Amino acid sequence: MGTLILISVIFPFTISSCQSVVETSTGNDGNTGHPESHKLKNYNSSNINKIEHLVGLEKFSTVDGIIDANNFGWPREIQSSAGKITIDSVPEKVHPLSLGHAEIIAAIMDFNRISAVYDFYTDPSTSNIVEISSSHKQIGYDPEEVVALDPDIVIASKFTDPETVAILKDVGIPVLRAELDDSTMGNIPNILLMGYALGQEYEALSLVEEIEKRVKVVVKNIPVEEKLRVLSITKWSTIFAAGSGSTEGGIIEQVSAINAAADSGISGHQEVSIESIAAINPDAVLLPQPEASAIEFKKQLLSDPVLAEVPAIINKRIYYVTPQYNTTLSHWNVRGIEELAQLLYPEQFNDYIFEDFINHQN
Repeated sequence: MGTLILISVIFPFTISSCQSVVETSTGNDGNTGHPESHKLKNYNSSNINKIEHLVGLEKFSTVDGIIDANNFGWPREIQSSAGKITIDSVPEKVHPLSLGHAEIIAAIMDFNRISAVYDFYTDPSTSNIVEISSSHKQIGYDPEEVVALDPDIVIASKFTDPETVAILKDVGIPVLRAELDDSTMGNIPNILLMGYALGQEYEALSLVEEIEKRVKVVVKNIPVEEKLRVLSITKWSTIFAAGSGSTEGGIIEQVSAINAAADSGISGHQEVSIESIAAINPDAVLLPQPEASAIEFKKQLLSDPVLAEVPAIINKRIYYVTPQYNTTLSHWNVRGIEELAQLLYPEQFNDYIFEDFINHQN
């Protein structure tokens, strides 16, 4: 089971699941790293102290779509762009149509309640739930296969084909469109909405607390005087840069760096040339793609004479970054923030060990 970390073990804490806590290690706890290493630690959601989270339930009143934020019994009503749905009881069979939603669900409830997965859930270059998805029932992309599962609720995104949503609604399956955001903090309302819909409100609150604490640890340690221009690019048959409105760009900005592509007028993901990269003139370059191809792409960038005067090339600041952390539309992009902070500011984060979020499967 992957654990999270903000720092190691001296003080006894009573804490609910998935909360992070700062602890200082004396170096006598078996840690072979720095004697005062910092770890971000998380906790199993089965141990949540719900009393501690009662005050946090007020956060649901700020979430669009919850019709009665004071109702934590059943049935519950939610309004989304797919229409109003009534959820009569805790959904036992849940079907997410997107990977981002599946990753969030894995963090707040038993993954065995998911009725089926798709092949891309098991792709290690894009998915953070490969292990628990690999043993799950897998279906294709025909909406009729979803209908055959007879789920209690389907979670769709703004990207889901409207025809698919219509087919599911026509047979009486409740469909919740829960938006996926390309920013870390922007996904918090989405996490709370899903937690409310699935009867996992305490687990959703714990995940939100963990996200907020992890991001706070990174932000407070970033040197304010340094504003690096960072470019995130990937190479397949051609090169694409991640501009404004991209997950990669949001991660760059979260570590107080400048998204060099957005700063150069690029929005979303746009094709760029080597000459364009030279004109963007970044201080650092990120390569969020499979590692083998990233290594080859890095060699190409370092040896191209067109880029010889670019600061990132001169200082050899070209970094492979974990693609599934940098392209996900879920809380896992927090790991992308942590990873990037350590790459850009090694002196500030050398003593930190950031571990993965927990995925739950009973």
